[in-house]
Amino acid sequence: RRGYAMSSTRATGALKSLRNLGQPVINTFFDYKAVAKDCLTGIRKRPIRSVRNLILFGGAMYMWHNNPDEQSYQSKVTSNSNELILLSDTVRNLRSAEYLRSLWTYQNGKQLRYVNCGFFSLIISSPQPTVCKSYDHECLHLKPGPITFHKRIVDVGVVGLWLYANREMQDYDINDEQLSKTTVV
Repeated sequence: RRGYAMSSTRATGALKSLRNLGQPVINTFFDYKAVAKDCLTGIRKRPIRSVRNLILFGGAMYMWHNNPDEQSYQSKVTSNSNELILLSDTVRNLRSAEYLRSLWTYQNGKQLRYVNCGFFSLIISSPQPTVCKSYDHECLHLKPGPITFHKRIVDVGVVGLWLYANREMQDYDINDEQLSKTTVV
């Protein structure tokens, strides 16, 4: 009997705490209900402004959700290199080949850094490898400053695309020098 009385006391205490927990949940529900009513009246008063804000918010969320990551950049560079390797030297675009060669140099030297900016991503080159701890790497006066930041941007990623990589690989299978040597009849 004594164990039974203890468990009923525990049950009463649990019921009381459940009641205490219920009131804040009910208050929160009514608050959200009031906010929803206010939003609907705002949409009815200014529908164009509401649609504009909804489109801007939706676009921002789409950009945030589809922001490319470092792994997608690595796979993009690898696939671009594989496409370029399949071409002979006479057909290969020299600008695309040089771009990929510089990327692989940075990557092999561990000089590329990925920066997630929320709505877009940046790939930035650094003059020193990330694992380097020499004096040149640690000294504040020798580090690249904010004035030269735009020169160190290797690629920009937006909505699942890497802009500079796509631009450099646009005509990767057209050798401009070879094309200018051939005469058109």
